[in-house]
Amino acid sequence: MYIAKKLLSKGDIDQLYGHLMGENIWKIGGAYANSDDPLTHYPRAVAMDSNGMHSQFLCGYFVSLMNRLRDQIEDEYGFVLPVGGLGAIGFNAQRKGNISLFHTDGDAEGQYTWSVVGFLSPQWDPSWGGELQVQDRTYTFEPGDFVVFRSNELHDALPIKVDTPFWRVSVACMMR
Repeated sequence: MYIAKKLLSKGDIDQLYGHLMGENIWKIGGAYANSDDPLTHYPRAVAMDSNGMHSQFLCGYFVSLMNRLRDQIEDEYGFVLPVGGLGAIGFNAQRKGNISLFHTDGDAEGQYTWSVVGFLSPQWDPSWGGELQVQDRTYTFEPGDFVVFRSNELHDALPIKVDTPFWRVSVACMMR
């Protein structure tokens, strides 16, 4: 697992969060991991998938950001993230009571190779919960952090423990 702390600044996050909340791409109620449990239904958005781009602005923003992430990860860890194989960009917005399920990342074309999860909430207190669990590792994030891991590793957002003033918004970028 590779971690890029504060890849986005507070100003970047504030602007991006405001933009995301106003985008017309959010959907609620789609079954997550084939679950019929309504607690697993929370807002999701897709900027890019195997069907193409659904938001040109968000695709351009995150393609550029993945290049910056690649450079930071290479500088800090000596690993080159294959951002040229970016195949999907999606978002989740969660609050207390939402349940996510452990999963790996893939689509109809098969398993992705690398997954990136970034945290886009303007503020987040660690006592609120919502940590990222990847296999047996738990990552307590700060807004603007990005985590890179193998797509075949089981991962999940841990429960949010309190009512929060912001949605816990994360972006998931997957590469082949």
